[in-house]
Amino acid sequence: MAELNGVFGGLILLSPSENSFAVPVNRCSSVLAGIAATCALALCFESYKWPQTGEFVGAAFIVGAVLFLALPKYFAGKKALAAKRAAEAEAPKAEEAKANEAKADDAKADDAKADEAKADDAKADEAKADDAKAE
Repeated sequence: MAELNGVFGGLILLSPSENSFAVPVNRCSSVLAGIAATCALALCFESYKWPQTGEFVGAAFIVGAVLFLALPKYFAGKKALAAKRAAEAEAPKAEEAKANEAKADDAKADDAKADEAKADDAKADEAKADDAKAE
């Protein structure tokens, strides 16, 4: 049965899908569990020996391989999060710019109305002056 696990695990490793990450995690967890169990037995019972240095090195290589496989996805997630935060930071600035444009347009409209009112007042004053001259 363990042979089939190795064969099918190897086939999954050849697949370019995300499931290929599961095989090293499976191997890593079994190796780390074995080392942890051996360390626990060595602590509890004097007759058990600690794992050899080679076993710790092998476990470190497997953990390193899992971390190496995880890094691209980790950095892609950080990049996506940074892009999302940048977009969220730009949204208020864009809204503020639109609000400022609207205020500027309103100010221009108010200035135009004020100019029209002044022109109307000037025309009215001219008309009064012409009426006063005519009398």
